[in-house]
Amino acid sequence: ETEFPETTVTVDNRTGNDAWAEMRERLYSIDWTTGRRALGEELYTKKQCNQCHNGRNAVGPNLAGVTNRFSQQDLMEAIVNPHKDVSSRYRSTLITTVEGKTYNGIIIYESIDGLLLRDTSHRTIRIEADDIEFRKQLDKSLMPENLLKDCTDQQLADLYAYIKDLGK
Repeated sequence: ETEFPETTVTVDNRTGNDAWAEMRERLYSIDWTTGRRALGEELYTKKQCNQCHNGRNAVGPNLAGVTNRFSQQDLMEAIVNPHKDVSSRYRSTLITTVEGKTYNGIIIYESIDGLLLRDTSHRTIRIEADDIEFRKQLDKSLMPENLLKDCTDQQLADLYAYIKDLGK
């Protein structure tokens, strides 16, 4: 009979990740009222958030008015840990074709004949149903992990100030 080591409980039971628990503590300690919108917009552009969250070709959710739907804490947690609670609408799909090509993106249209997949480079890829060898919807978002890892507390407050004003 195989013996397994005892399971240890980490600080954050939802993710099982001590680093994430530290980040959550950090988010709670930030003074969000000090955010400067203009600097947040610069960071939004620098981190290329606009590539996935703006325009009709967006593969991520529209962030206009997002602060009316989510608390500041929940929103920032979703940005810092994008794979935690991913809506099925934004889960990426991994597809391998019979030719051995692999694609990862969001399905934007599907019929019995095939599908259209949009990737993070805003390419729309048409894949015929007969060409699909393997397909799996992942539990992950296309949003990269650790996107804000190198940001200061002030930069996070600035980013939140900018996002808060989107759609106004």
